[in-house]
Amino acid sequence: MFTDSLQSNIINALERYGEAQTTYILFGKFLAPTREKIILSATILKTQQEPFIWSVQDLSVLPPKFEEEVKGFGVIVEWVDQIALLCHPDMGWNTVLETCTMGIPMLAWPIDHDQVHNAHLVTEISGSGITFPDNVVGLSNNKVLDHTSFKDALHDTFNLALHAPAGNQARVCAQQIGADLQGSIQDSNKARTPIDSLIDHIHYGSRTESKLNTKL
Repeated sequence: MFTDSLQSNIINALERYGEAQTTYILFGKFLAPTREKIILSATILKTQQEPFIWSVQDLSVLPPKFEEEVKGFGVIVEWVDQIALLCHPDMGWNTVLETCTMGIPMLAWPIDHDQVHNAHLVTEISGSGITFPDNVVGLSNNKVLDHTSFKDALHDTFNLALHAPAGNQARVCAQQIGADLQGSIQDSNKARTPIDSLIDHIHYGSRTESKLNTKL
């Protein structure tokens, strides 16, 4: 099984927190928020005390003593077998495809390049995720948020994803997409691949969105 490769502390945490209760956090290797925004995000996570697993290659970007302060509900690792983690029953283009295939909803923080397009596909077209507001991720021409407003926006988005109907709907959509993709693998009468199905799903959603926009 994929999950055999997970570190024991991650498995213990997932089993302790329960099914579909854990947030997995991973920023891009080359495109990531500034250290200031990462520290503010860490502060929100500490305040929320919701179960999370955060893969951080450079631990120096985190606030001092953060790992110790979140013990009991947060796990910090420098590397994790992502496929194994997403396959775990309690978890609910690389990351995007893997996440879709496993039926896991995404909370997107696009920085630049294809991240913006991928976030649009996941949140606006497939409905399987939620994106942080533009003035949080830095895609807005509006005035930069002060610390308090930024933390409030992060807090509101986390709550939206974890506790609001919009978050529940994203989970339902993600699970349906995951089931469709898994079905395309298991059905021996189909020569289709998971990525074929994902492309069809996105393409159909794009056409539907286009028709809706035309009618407006």
